Amino acid sequence: MNVNSCPCCSDPMLLHLTSRRSYWFCSHCRLEIPNSNAMGIAEMKKSFQLNSSSIKAAIANNKSDEPVPAI
Repeated sequence: MNVNSCPCCSDPMLLHLTSRRSYWFCSHCRLEIPNSNAMGIAEMKKSFQLNSSSIKAAIANNKSDEPVPAI
């Protein structure tokens, strides 16, 4: 069984991240499995945090007249 497979039906599970917890979800069984790798998720969240220089670079690289979407 794959780590990201549902223990009931073996379908792939989706990782859901909220501000309070993270869990794996099987859309077939509608089963929620707590994420045992909470430390890894905390590190992943840090890598997605934006700072002012990354926002300025994204705006500078935007070639179209469309506004930059809010995150």
